[in-house]
Amino acid sequence: MSYLSLYDLTGIQPYIFGSNILQENLGGSYLVKQALDEWLPIISNKMGAEFQWSGGGNAMVTTADLDQAKQIATELSRCLHQTAPGLYVACTHESWDGSDDDFKARREALYRQLHANKAGRWPPAVFDGAGFTAACASTGESAAKWDKKNEKWLGPAAKARLDYGKKAAEYLQKIYPLPDDLVWTNQFDQLGRSHGEQSTLGVIHFDGNSMGQRFEKAHSLPELCELSKQVNEAGKRTLRAALDWVTANLDGIRNVDQGGFSLSIDDQSRKPCFPVRPIVYGGDDITLACDARIALDLAAKLLQEWHRNTCNLLGEPAHACAGIALVRVHYPFYRAYQLAEDLCKKTKQYLRKEHGESAEISALDWEFIAGAGLTTHDQRRKGDLYRAASDKQEQLHARPYYVVGDPPATTPYRDWSWFRNKLVHALQQQEETHTRFKELAGVLHQGARVTKIHLDRWRDRFGLSRAEEWDRKADGLWLPEPKNLPMSDGFPNNETPYLDAIELMDRMLPLRCYSTSSEAEPAVGESP
Repeated sequence: MSYLSLYDLTGIQPYIFGSNILQENLGGSYLVKQALDEWLPIISNKMGAEFQWSGGGNAMVTTADLDQAKQIATELSRCLHQTAPGLYVACTHESWDGSDDDFKARREALYRQLHANKAGRWPPAVFDGAGFTAACASTGESAAKWDKKNEKWLGPAAKARLDYGKKAAEYLQKIYPLPDDLVWTNQFDQLGRSHGEQSTLGVIHFDGNSMGQRFEKAHSLPELCELSKQVNEAGKRTLRAALDWVTANLDGIRNVDQGGFSLSIDDQSRKPCFPVRPIVYGGDDITLACDARIALDLAAKLLQEWHRNTCNLLGEPAHACAGIALVRVHYPFYRAYQLAEDLCKKTKQYLRKEHGESAEISALDWEFIAGAGLTTHDQRRKGDLYRAASDKQEQLHARPYYVVGDPPATTPYRDWSWFRNKLVHALQQQEETHTRFKELAGVLHQGARVTKIHLDRWRDRFGLSRAEEWDRKADGLWLPEPKNLPMSDGFPNNETPYLDAIELMDRMLPLRCYSTSSEAEPAVGESP
């Protein structure tokens, strides 16, 4: 009789994202990865146990007896306390006879008991200090060290994250080496700021669809380990392909004359900073920070590559969703991450509602926060901000958009390829008429009836074309609509993609900046 031990790191999100200092976020992510991918296997092997798999903040170890299992848990807790203060682990153990039939029942019991252990555990004791004790600038906990470089007090958790942020940078350069003339940045300011112009950051949260159910289908320990291995490898290939895509298009991205932007220069090396910074990258869970102007195109590329790299995940294809928060550079980062995560979650819920649990679709959604507002996704979508003034049933958006897989025949405008490569592209091509399209944004807020009148006037005055393709010489304004769905009032099915496109026409790079694009395979948004 042997034992199965299930581990779960608790409070991962606030540990990683609870700071506005990018290097702390990177160090927190690295420590989380080290805890289950490095330290737990080393401890298990030293004690004669067998490490099985890790992923999503969970890990499993098999031991010869209960005492050995408890010793490993104790040693891991001690290691976290000393090396990663503020990061905690919950675990539980179950006896197992080694058979596949017994494994499924024991695994279910492990998760039930782990849930009970987490719900019943005492919160960690934290000494808040006294009135004369300095507070950590990042966490508010009692200070432990003075940071001379940044001239501020740091608590134990913040200090550990900051210290390991340097190792995180070395690790990333090792597994995803940049060209010699580029460097990874550890500052948000160097990701989303152009001097005197743009200062917007894109936070992308990417997560696989129904991965928990997929892991539940694994009937044996070897099958579970194999699935975990495949997911981790697929995640690495997906991220690598997306970063390679950015690198391949960098000449166009930083071509200011073509509508691109200049890359920030690193203060120490004096080299340009790569405009993307992976923060969490493990399996089907990826979080990136990047310049907002490439965020949506990069998210679409991640979804395409994930599907391409998981066509046969234990015999079945896999899909994912992405949420993108577009915020000011100094917006609270944890809030931005929570918004991106919520957008991803709501997109999954939408797909389940519309297509069922087994929908073979990957989709994305986004929100743009112009100021310092801290409203939630639900508050924004259910409030008047996204409802027409004349009819509250008319939505001023058509999100989410389908990146892989086709939308229903009644909503072809939700296809990301059409939306990005036709509609947004059309608006961006007509640079001299952007003022008129921004005027249309105000008209759309009045609802379908007023919009139809306005579009009819445009047709009569400016020769408005609604065709899929634009004849620049023969036509006046161009506002395309899908081939099989006339949108004379701009509100098919009581929703409009036009306001989404107008919102993005000045916040996304024009397609000409992506040098790898072609008619056969657009750079962004085409379903594989």
